[in-house]
Amino acid sequence: MAYTFSNPVYGGQDPFVCKGDDGYYFVAEKAGSGSIEVFHSDRLTRRGVSHIVYRAEESGESSADLWAPELWHFNGKWYIYYAGASRAGQEYWCTHRMFVLEADHPLGPYSSPVKLDLRTGGREQMAIDGSVLQLAENDFVIFYMGRDEERELNCLYMARMDSPTHVCGEPVLLSAPELPWESDINEGPFPIYRNGRVSLLYAANAAHLPEYCLGLQICDDPSRIMDPGAWHKLPEPLLTRSGNVIGPGHGCIVSSPDGTEDWLLYHSKFDHDYTLPGGWNRVANLLKVTWKDDVIPVFGEPHQLGAPVTPPSGEADLPEGNDIDLRLGEECIGCFEAYTYSREDTVWTSDHCIRIDGSIWPDFGDKLILREAFYGDCDILLELHNISGSGKAGLLFGVDLPAAGAVHWRGFGVFGDRAGHVELVRSDGSRIETIKKKHLINEGEWKLEVRVSGCTAQITADGEILFTYRNTKPITGQTGLGTLGGDAEFRKLKISGVQR
Repeated sequence: MAYTFSNPVYGGQDPFVCKGDDGYYFVAEKAGSGSIEVFHSDRLTRRGVSHIVYRAEESGESSADLWAPELWHFNGKWYIYYAGASRAGQEYWCTHRMFVLEADHPLGPYSSPVKLDLRTGGREQMAIDGSVLQLAENDFVIFYMGRDEERELNCLYMARMDSPTHVCGEPVLLSAPELPWESDINEGPFPIYRNGRVSLLYAANAAHLPEYCLGLQICDDPSRIMDPGAWHKLPEPLLTRSGNVIGPGHGCIVSSPDGTEDWLLYHSKFDHDYTLPGGWNRVANLLKVTWKDDVIPVFGEPHQLGAPVTPPSGEADLPEGNDIDLRLGEECIGCFEAYTYSREDTVWTSDHCIRIDGSIWPDFGDKLILREAFYGDCDILLELHNISGSGKAGLLFGVDLPAAGAVHWRGFGVFGDRAGHVELVRSDGSRIETIKKKHLINEGEWKLEVRVSGCTAQITADGEILFTYRNTKPITGQTGLGTLGGDAEFRKLKISGVQR
Protein backbone atom coordinates (compact mmCIF):
# COMPACT_ATOMS: atom_id res chain seq x y z
CA MET A 1 0.00 0.00 0.00
CA ALA A 2 1.52 3.29 -1.11
CA TYR A 3 0.92 5.61 1.79
CA THR A 4 1.11 9.18 2.93
CA PHE A 5 1.57 10.40 6.50
CA SER A 6 0.21 13.36 8.41
CA ASN A 7 1.33 15.53 11.29
CA PRO A 8 1.57 15.32 14.21
CA VAL A 9 3.55 12.09 14.03
CA TYR A 10 3.43 11.61 17.81
CA GLY A 11 2.63 13.44 21.02
CA GLY A 12 5.51 14.98 22.92
CA GLN A 13 7.92 17.86 23.34
CA ASP A 14 11.58 18.55 22.51
CA PRO A 15 11.71 15.77 19.88
CA PHE A 16 15.07 14.33 18.88
CA VAL A 17 16.04 11.55 16.47
CA CYS A 18 19.40 10.09 15.43
CA LYS A 19 19.87 8.01 12.29
CA GLY A 20 21.86 4.80 12.67
CA ASP A 21 22.93 2.03 10.30
CA ASP A 22 19.75 0.07 11.06
CA GLY A 23 17.13 2.80 11.17
CA TYR A 24 16.13 5.67 13.41
CA TYR A 25 16.45 6.13 17.17
CA PHE A 26 14.07 8.58 18.83
CA VAL A 27 14.80 9.61 22.41
CA ALA A 28 12.44 11.08 25.01
CA GLU A 29 11.69 11.24 28.71
CA LYS A 30 9.01 8.66 29.46
CA ALA A 31 6.06 10.49 30.95
CA GLY A 32 5.90 10.49 34.72
CA SER A 33 8.43 7.69 35.15
CA GLY A 34 11.80 9.37 35.79
CA SER A 35 13.10 7.36 32.82
CA ILE A 36 14.56 7.93 29.39
CA GLU A 37 13.31 5.79 26.53
CA VAL A 38 14.70 5.19 23.06
CA PHE A 39 12.40 4.15 20.23
CA HIS A 40 13.75 2.15 17.28
CA SER A 41 12.09 2.36 13.87
CA ASP A 42 12.89 1.85 10.20
CA ARG A 43 10.71 4.86 9.42
CA LEU A 44 11.13 8.53 10.17
CA THR A 45 7.36 8.98 10.24
CA ARG A 46 6.80 6.55 13.14
CA ARG A 47 8.76 6.10 16.36
CA GLY A 48 8.51 2.33 16.54
CA VAL A 49 9.18 0.20 19.61
CA SER A 50 10.07 1.78 22.95
CA HIS A 51 13.00 0.65 25.13
CA ILE A 52 13.65 2.07 28.60
CA VAL A 53 17.40 2.73 28.64
CA TYR A 54 17.84 4.72 31.87
CA ARG A 55 16.02 5.08 35.18
CA ALA A 56 16.95 7.95 37.47
CA GLU A 57 17.84 7.49 41.12
CA GLU A 58 15.16 8.33 43.69
CA SER A 59 17.14 11.34 44.88
CA GLY A 60 20.08 13.44 43.78
CA GLU A 61 20.94 16.15 41.29
CA SER A 62 19.37 14.39 38.29
CA SER A 63 16.55 12.48 39.93
CA ALA A 64 13.64 14.41 38.38
CA ASP A 65 12.42 16.19 35.25
CA LEU A 66 14.76 14.61 32.71
CA TRP A 67 14.26 17.30 30.11
CA ALA A 68 15.03 17.31 26.38
CA PRO A 69 17.28 14.23 26.02
CA GLU A 70 19.35 14.02 22.83
CA LEU A 71 21.07 10.96 21.37
CA TRP A 72 24.36 11.40 19.52
CA HIS A 73 26.84 9.00 17.89
CA PHE A 74 30.51 9.94 18.27
CA ASN A 75 33.62 7.84 17.54
CA GLY A 76 31.75 4.53 17.66
CA LYS A 77 29.93 5.24 20.95
CA TRP A 78 26.42 6.49 21.74
CA TYR A 79 25.70 9.35 24.11
CA ILE A 80 22.49 10.68 25.64
CA TYR A 81 22.67 14.28 26.87
CA TYR A 82 19.86 15.42 29.15
CA ALA A 83 19.02 17.99 31.81
CA GLY A 84 18.11 16.66 35.24
CA ALA A 85 16.80 18.44 38.34
CA SER A 86 16.94 17.69 42.06
CA ARG A 87 13.15 17.73 42.38
CA ALA A 88 10.19 17.84 40.02
CA GLY A 89 8.13 20.96 39.50
CA GLN A 90 8.37 24.44 38.05
CA GLU A 91 9.81 25.88 41.27
CA TYR A 92 12.87 23.61 40.92
CA TRP A 93 13.58 24.25 37.24
CA CYS A 94 16.62 26.36 38.15
CA THR A 95 18.30 23.25 39.65
CA HIS A 96 18.64 21.65 36.22
CA ARG A 97 22.16 20.66 35.22
CA MET A 98 23.45 18.82 32.15
CA PHE A 99 24.35 15.11 32.31
CA VAL A 100 25.54 12.52 29.80
CA LEU A 101 25.14 8.73 29.50
CA GLU A 102 27.45 6.53 27.40
CA ALA A 103 26.85 3.16 25.69
CA ASP A 104 28.17 0.91 22.94
CA HIS A 105 24.69 0.58 21.40
CA PRO A 106 21.83 3.10 21.16
CA LEU A 107 19.58 0.79 23.19
CA GLY A 108 22.18 0.42 25.93
CA PRO A 109 23.17 -0.62 28.47
CA TYR A 110 24.23 2.92 29.43
CA SER A 111 26.78 4.00 32.02
CA SER A 112 25.92 5.96 35.13
CA PRO A 113 25.32 9.65 34.37
CA VAL A 114 28.30 12.00 34.22
CA LYS A 115 27.66 15.61 35.20
CA LEU A 116 29.07 18.16 32.78
CA ASP A 117 31.13 20.95 34.39
CA LEU A 118 29.46 24.07 33.02
CA ARG A 119 30.46 26.55 35.72
CA THR A 120 30.78 30.19 34.74
CA GLY A 121 33.15 32.24 36.88
CA GLY A 122 33.38 29.29 39.26
CA ARG A 123 29.60 29.32 39.79
CA GLU A 124 27.09 26.76 38.61
CA GLN A 125 24.02 27.94 36.78
CA MET A 126 20.91 26.33 35.40
CA ALA A 127 21.64 24.39 32.18
CA ILE A 128 19.17 22.64 29.83
CA ASP A 129 18.81 21.71 26.14
CA GLY A 130 22.40 20.54 25.65
CA SER A 131 23.34 19.75 22.05
CA VAL A 132 26.81 18.75 20.87
CA LEU A 133 28.82 19.43 17.69
CA GLN A 134 31.87 17.34 16.77
CA LEU A 135 34.53 19.29 14.86
CA ALA A 136 37.32 16.70 15.00
CA GLU A 137 38.00 13.38 16.75
CA ASN A 138 38.66 14.97 20.14
CA ASP A 139 37.20 18.42 19.54
CA PHE A 140 33.59 19.11 20.51
CA VAL A 141 31.41 22.08 21.39
CA ILE A 142 28.32 21.83 23.59
CA PHE A 143 25.58 24.43 23.12
CA TYR A 144 22.95 24.84 25.82
CA MET A 145 20.53 27.25 27.45
CA GLY A 146 21.51 28.97 30.68
CA ARG A 147 20.01 31.74 32.75
CA ASP A 148 21.35 35.29 32.89
CA GLU A 149 19.98 36.15 36.32
CA GLU A 150 21.03 39.81 36.26
CA ARG A 151 19.10 40.56 33.07
CA GLU A 152 16.46 37.84 33.70
CA LEU A 153 17.04 36.35 30.27
CA ASN A 154 17.35 32.78 29.01
CA CYS A 155 20.48 32.78 26.84
CA LEU A 156 22.53 30.38 24.74
CA TYR A 157 26.00 29.38 25.97
CA MET A 158 28.72 27.22 24.48
CA ALA A 159 31.70 25.37 25.94
CA ARG A 160 34.61 23.42 24.49
CA MET A 161 34.91 19.68 25.16
CA ASP A 162 37.88 17.37 24.58
CA SER A 163 35.67 14.28 24.67
CA PRO A 164 31.92 13.65 24.54
CA THR A 165 31.83 13.49 28.37
CA HIS A 166 34.34 16.15 29.47
CA VAL A 167 34.14 19.93 29.31
CA CYS A 168 37.61 21.46 29.01
CA GLY A 169 36.79 25.16 28.79
CA GLU A 170 34.69 27.68 30.64
CA PRO A 171 31.29 28.40 29.05
CA VAL A 172 30.98 31.45 26.83
CA LEU A 173 27.80 33.47 26.29
CA LEU A 174 26.90 32.98 22.63
CA SER A 175 23.66 34.93 22.36
CA ALA A 176 21.02 36.70 24.38
CA PRO A 177 17.52 37.43 23.08
CA GLU A 178 17.63 40.84 21.41
CA LEU A 179 15.22 40.74 18.48
CA PRO A 180 11.53 41.54 19.03
CA TRP A 181 10.34 38.07 18.00
CA GLU A 182 12.74 36.39 20.44
CA SER A 183 11.05 37.94 23.52
CA ASP A 184 13.33 37.04 26.47
CA ILE A 185 14.28 33.47 25.51
CA ASN A 186 16.90 31.75 23.33
CA GLU A 187 16.80 27.96 23.84
CA GLY A 188 16.72 24.54 22.15
CA PRO A 189 19.96 24.85 20.11
CA PHE A 190 20.78 22.36 17.34
CA PRO A 191 24.21 22.68 15.63
CA ILE A 192 24.50 22.17 11.87
CA TYR A 193 27.87 21.33 10.25
CA ARG A 194 27.77 21.21 6.43
CA ASN A 195 30.81 21.24 4.17
CA GLY A 196 32.94 23.02 6.75
CA ARG A 197 30.29 25.65 7.55
CA VAL A 198 28.65 25.93 10.97
CA SER A 199 25.23 27.28 11.91
CA LEU A 200 22.94 26.90 14.90
CA LEU A 201 19.20 26.35 14.74
CA TYR A 202 17.52 27.58 17.92
CA ALA A 203 14.10 28.23 19.44
CA ALA A 204 12.98 31.66 20.60
CA ASN A 205 10.15 33.14 22.64
CA ALA A 206 8.30 30.93 25.19
CA ALA A 207 7.43 27.30 24.43
CA HIS A 208 3.89 27.64 25.80
CA LEU A 209 3.06 30.61 23.55
CA PRO A 210 1.79 30.68 19.95
CA GLU A 211 4.73 32.96 19.06
CA TYR A 212 7.33 30.25 19.77
CA CYS A 213 9.49 29.97 16.63
CA LEU A 214 12.78 28.83 15.12
CA GLY A 215 15.71 31.14 14.32
CA LEU A 216 19.23 30.65 12.99
CA GLN A 217 22.71 31.86 13.91
CA ILE A 218 25.65 31.48 11.54
CA CYS A 219 29.35 31.22 12.40
CA ASP A 220 31.17 33.28 9.78
CA ASP A 221 34.57 31.71 10.57
CA PRO A 222 34.45 28.16 12.01
CA SER A 223 38.06 28.50 13.22
CA ARG A 224 36.69 31.13 15.66
CA ILE A 225 33.67 29.12 16.71
CA MET A 226 34.15 29.99 20.41
CA ASP A 227 34.24 33.73 19.66
CA PRO A 228 30.70 35.20 19.87
CA GLY A 229 31.89 37.94 17.54
CA ALA A 230 32.25 35.37 14.76
CA TRP A 231 28.52 34.68 14.85
CA HIS A 232 25.55 36.60 13.50
CA LYS A 233 21.80 36.05 13.76
CA LEU A 234 19.38 36.11 10.87
CA PRO A 235 17.02 39.03 11.44
CA GLU A 236 13.83 37.03 10.89
CA PRO A 237 12.72 33.60 12.17
CA LEU A 238 12.83 30.62 9.81
CA LEU A 239 9.61 28.95 11.01
CA THR A 240 6.60 30.56 12.68
CA ARG A 241 2.97 29.71 13.37
CA SER A 242 0.77 29.02 10.37
CA GLY A 243 -2.84 27.87 10.36
CA ASN A 244 -3.27 25.05 12.89
CA VAL A 245 0.51 24.74 13.43
CA ILE A 246 0.95 26.84 16.56
CA GLY A 247 4.23 27.71 18.24
CA PRO A 248 6.71 25.63 16.15
CA GLY A 249 10.10 25.25 17.80
CA HIS A 250 12.93 23.13 19.29
CA GLY A 251 13.81 20.96 16.34
CA CYS A 252 16.53 18.76 14.87
CA ILE A 253 17.42 17.88 11.29
CA VAL A 254 17.95 14.33 10.03
CA SER A 255 18.28 12.68 6.61
CA SER A 256 15.67 10.49 4.91
CA PRO A 257 16.03 6.67 4.83
CA ASP A 258 17.85 6.78 1.48
CA GLY A 259 19.91 9.85 2.41
CA THR A 260 18.67 12.01 -0.46
CA GLU A 261 16.53 14.41 1.63
CA ASP A 262 16.74 16.27 4.92
CA TRP A 263 13.80 16.64 7.32
CA LEU A 264 13.10 18.82 10.33
CA LEU A 265 11.57 17.12 13.37
CA TYR A 266 10.08 19.81 15.62
CA HIS A 267 7.31 20.37 18.11
CA SER A 268 4.27 22.60 17.95
CA LYS A 269 1.30 22.83 20.29
CA PHE A 270 -2.41 22.15 20.24
CA ASP A 271 -3.73 25.38 21.76
CA HIS A 272 -3.40 29.17 21.96
CA ASP A 273 -3.01 29.44 25.74
CA TYR A 274 -1.20 32.59 26.90
CA THR A 275 -1.19 31.74 30.60
CA LEU A 276 0.90 29.31 32.62
CA PRO A 277 0.62 26.41 33.19
CA GLY A 278 -1.42 26.14 29.98
CA GLY A 279 -0.07 25.77 26.48
CA TRP A 280 2.13 22.75 27.12
CA ASN A 281 0.12 20.24 25.05
CA ARG A 282 2.84 19.70 22.45
CA VAL A 283 3.22 17.36 19.50
CA ALA A 284 6.00 16.35 17.10
CA ASN A 285 5.90 17.17 13.39
CA LEU A 286 8.01 16.57 10.29
CA LEU A 287 8.85 19.08 7.56
CA LYS A 288 11.08 18.65 4.51
CA VAL A 289 14.19 20.86 4.39
CA THR A 290 15.98 22.46 1.45
CA TRP A 291 19.14 24.56 1.73
CA LYS A 292 20.23 28.07 0.78
CA ASP A 293 23.97 28.65 0.29
CA ASP A 294 24.48 25.20 1.85
CA VAL A 295 24.18 26.65 5.36
CA ILE A 296 20.67 28.09 5.80
CA PRO A 297 17.82 25.56 6.12
CA VAL A 298 14.69 26.52 4.19
CA PHE A 299 11.45 25.18 5.65
CA GLY A 300 8.68 26.96 3.78
CA GLU A 301 5.15 26.68 5.12
CA PRO A 302 4.62 23.91 7.69
CA HIS A 303 2.30 21.06 6.75
CA GLN A 304 -1.05 21.59 8.43
CA LEU A 305 -2.02 19.06 11.10
CA GLY A 306 -4.09 16.26 9.58
CA ALA A 307 -3.11 17.03 5.96
CA PRO A 308 -1.61 14.25 3.80
CA VAL A 309 2.16 14.54 3.23
CA THR A 310 4.44 12.52 0.94
CA PRO A 311 6.76 10.48 3.21
CA PRO A 312 10.54 10.89 3.30
CA SER A 313 12.36 9.39 0.34
CA GLY A 314 13.19 5.72 0.83
CA GLU A 315 10.36 4.83 3.19
CA ALA A 316 8.86 1.52 2.10
CA ASP A 317 5.19 1.01 1.32
CA LEU A 318 3.10 -0.81 3.91
CA PRO A 319 2.67 -4.58 3.41
CA GLU A 320 -0.69 -6.32 3.65
CA GLY A 321 -1.30 -7.56 7.17
CA ASN A 322 -1.49 -11.17 8.27
CA ASP A 323 -4.28 -12.81 10.24
CA ILE A 324 -3.78 -12.19 13.95
CA ASP A 325 -5.36 -13.35 17.18
CA LEU A 326 -4.11 -11.25 20.10
CA ARG A 327 -4.96 -11.54 23.77
CA LEU A 328 -4.15 -7.93 24.52
CA GLY A 329 -1.69 -7.33 27.34
CA GLU A 330 1.94 -6.66 28.19
CA GLU A 331 3.43 -9.04 25.64
CA CYS A 332 1.70 -7.53 22.62
CA ILE A 333 1.98 -3.78 23.32
CA GLY A 334 4.96 -3.71 20.95
CA CYS A 335 2.61 -4.64 18.09
CA PHE A 336 1.11 -1.14 18.22
CA GLU A 337 2.27 2.36 17.34
CA ALA A 338 1.04 4.80 20.02
CA TYR A 339 -0.47 8.17 19.19
CA THR A 340 -0.91 9.57 22.68
CA TYR A 341 -0.20 12.66 24.77
CA SER A 342 3.18 12.08 26.37
CA ARG A 343 3.26 14.49 29.32
CA GLU A 344 1.22 11.94 31.28
CA ASP A 345 1.11 8.24 30.52
CA THR A 346 -2.33 7.21 29.29
CA VAL A 347 -1.60 3.63 28.18
CA TRP A 348 -1.31 0.81 30.71
CA THR A 349 -0.80 -2.90 30.26
CA SER A 350 -1.40 -5.98 32.37
CA ASP A 351 -1.43 -9.71 31.70
CA HIS A 352 -5.03 -9.58 30.44
CA CYS A 353 -5.61 -6.21 28.77
CA ILE A 354 -4.35 -2.95 27.34
CA ARG A 355 -5.95 0.05 29.03
CA ILE A 356 -6.20 3.54 27.57
CA ASP A 357 -7.11 6.28 30.03
CA GLY A 358 -8.51 8.59 27.38
CA SER A 359 -10.37 10.82 29.81
CA ILE A 360 -7.10 12.28 31.20
CA TRP A 361 -6.75 14.36 28.03
CA PRO A 362 -10.14 13.93 26.29
CA ASP A 363 -9.30 16.21 23.36
CA PHE A 364 -6.30 14.12 22.41
CA GLY A 365 -8.14 10.99 21.24
CA ASP A 366 -5.46 8.48 22.22
CA LYS A 367 -5.08 5.55 19.85
CA LEU A 368 -2.92 2.49 19.22
CA ILE A 369 -2.46 1.40 15.58
CA LEU A 370 -1.16 -2.01 14.49
CA ARG A 371 2.33 -1.47 13.13
CA GLU A 372 3.43 -1.53 9.53
CA ALA A 373 0.45 -3.36 8.00
CA PHE A 374 -2.78 -2.56 6.20
CA TYR A 375 -5.91 -4.63 5.71
CA GLY A 376 -8.47 -4.76 2.94
CA ASP A 377 -11.19 -7.43 2.96
CA CYS A 378 -11.21 -8.99 6.42
CA ASP A 379 -13.13 -9.68 9.62
CA ILE A 380 -12.07 -7.65 12.66
CA LEU A 381 -13.21 -8.56 16.17
CA LEU A 382 -12.49 -6.41 19.23
CA GLU A 383 -13.45 -7.19 22.83
CA LEU A 384 -13.37 -4.25 25.25
CA HIS A 385 -14.77 -2.93 28.50
CA ASN A 386 -15.70 0.74 28.89
CA ILE A 387 -14.71 2.02 32.33
CA SER A 388 -15.63 5.69 32.44
CA GLY A 389 -19.18 6.94 32.77
CA SER A 390 -18.79 9.18 29.71
CA GLY A 391 -16.68 9.11 26.60
CA LYS A 392 -16.28 6.48 23.93
CA ALA A 393 -13.86 3.75 22.99
CA GLY A 394 -13.64 1.20 20.22
CA LEU A 395 -12.14 0.04 16.95
CA LEU A 396 -10.41 1.98 14.18
CA PHE A 397 -10.25 0.52 10.67
CA GLY A 398 -9.51 1.64 7.12
CA VAL A 399 -7.07 4.21 8.54
CA ASP A 400 -4.53 5.66 6.12
CA LEU A 401 -3.37 8.77 7.97
CA PRO A 402 -2.79 7.84 11.60
CA ALA A 403 -1.56 10.85 13.58
CA ALA A 404 -1.65 12.26 17.09
CA GLY A 405 -4.81 14.11 18.08
CA ALA A 406 -8.53 13.34 18.31
CA VAL A 407 -9.32 14.46 14.76
CA HIS A 408 -5.91 14.18 13.10
CA TRP A 409 -6.40 10.79 11.44
CA ARG A 410 -8.26 9.65 8.34
CA GLY A 411 -10.43 6.57 8.33
CA PHE A 412 -13.33 4.91 10.16
CA GLY A 413 -14.16 4.05 13.75
CA VAL A 414 -16.79 2.09 15.67
CA PHE A 415 -17.18 3.45 19.21
CA GLY A 416 -19.37 2.53 22.15
CA ASP A 417 -19.96 3.97 25.61
CA ARG A 418 -21.25 2.67 28.94
CA ALA A 419 -24.74 4.00 28.24
CA GLY A 420 -25.13 1.62 25.29
CA HIS A 421 -24.63 4.04 22.40
CA VAL A 422 -22.74 2.66 19.41
CA GLU A 423 -21.75 4.80 16.45
CA LEU A 424 -19.91 4.50 13.19
CA VAL A 425 -17.73 7.54 12.57
CA ARG A 426 -15.41 8.82 9.89
CA SER A 427 -12.53 11.29 10.23
CA ASP A 428 -11.10 13.26 7.31
CA GLY A 429 -8.07 14.52 9.23
CA SER A 430 -9.72 17.70 10.46
CA ARG A 431 -13.07 16.64 11.92
CA ILE A 432 -15.01 13.54 12.97
CA GLU A 433 -18.41 12.86 11.41
CA THR A 434 -20.99 10.44 12.81
CA ILE A 435 -22.30 8.28 9.94
CA LYS A 436 -24.73 6.05 11.84
CA LYS A 437 -25.60 5.41 15.48
CA LYS A 438 -27.76 3.10 17.56
CA HIS A 439 -28.64 2.62 21.21
CA LEU A 440 -28.29 -0.77 22.90
CA ILE A 441 -28.73 -1.86 26.50
CA ASN A 442 -25.62 -3.20 28.19
CA GLU A 443 -23.03 -2.41 30.86
CA GLY A 444 -20.15 -1.37 28.65
CA GLU A 445 -18.91 -4.86 27.79
CA TRP A 446 -18.56 -4.97 24.04
CA LYS A 447 -17.76 -7.42 21.29
CA LEU A 448 -17.49 -5.20 18.25
CA GLU A 449 -17.05 -6.84 14.87
CA VAL A 450 -16.40 -5.21 11.50
CA ARG A 451 -16.61 -7.20 8.30
CA VAL A 452 -15.04 -5.40 5.35
CA SER A 453 -15.67 -6.55 1.78
CA GLY A 454 -14.69 -4.18 -1.00
CA CYS A 455 -16.56 -0.91 -0.48
CA THR A 456 -18.87 -2.36 2.20
CA ALA A 457 -18.47 -2.52 5.97
CA GLN A 458 -20.89 -4.43 8.20
CA ILE A 459 -20.79 -3.59 11.91
CA THR A 460 -21.95 -6.03 14.58
CA ALA A 461 -22.13 -5.59 18.37
CA ASP A 462 -22.56 -8.62 20.62
CA GLY A 463 -23.84 -10.65 17.68
CA GLU A 464 -26.42 -8.10 16.50
CA ILE A 465 -25.95 -6.48 13.09
CA LEU A 466 -26.12 -2.73 13.70
CA PHE A 467 -25.06 -1.03 10.48
CA THR A 468 -24.17 -1.75 6.92
CA TYR A 469 -22.24 1.05 5.27
CA ARG A 470 -21.16 1.37 1.65
CA ASN A 471 -18.21 3.61 0.86
CA THR A 472 -17.46 5.20 -2.51
CA LYS A 473 -14.22 3.22 -2.85
CA PRO A 474 -12.78 0.03 -1.34
CA ILE A 475 -12.09 0.30 2.39
CA THR A 476 -8.41 -0.39 3.07
CA GLY A 477 -5.98 0.83 5.70
CA GLN A 478 -4.61 0.19 9.14
CA THR A 479 -6.46 -1.10 12.18
CA GLY A 480 -6.22 -0.13 15.84
CA LEU A 481 -7.74 0.78 19.19
CA GLY A 482 -9.03 4.22 20.04
CA THR A 483 -10.72 6.41 22.62
CA LEU A 484 -12.65 9.67 22.40
CA GLY A 485 -12.68 11.01 25.94
CA GLY A 486 -13.29 7.61 27.52
CA ASP A 487 -11.35 5.03 29.52
CA ALA A 488 -11.41 1.44 28.33
CA GLU A 489 -9.78 -1.96 28.72
CA PHE A 490 -9.09 -3.69 25.41
CA ARG A 491 -8.96 -7.46 25.83
CA LYS A 492 -8.86 -9.21 22.46
CA LEU A 493 -8.21 -8.26 18.83
CA LYS A 494 -8.66 -10.78 16.06
CA ILE A 495 -8.30 -10.18 12.31
CA SER A 496 -9.00 -12.89 9.79
CA GLY A 497 -9.54 -13.07 6.02
CA VAL A 498 -13.03 -12.83 4.56
CA GLN A 499 -14.47 -16.12 3.31
CA ARG A 500 -16.29 -15.47 0.04
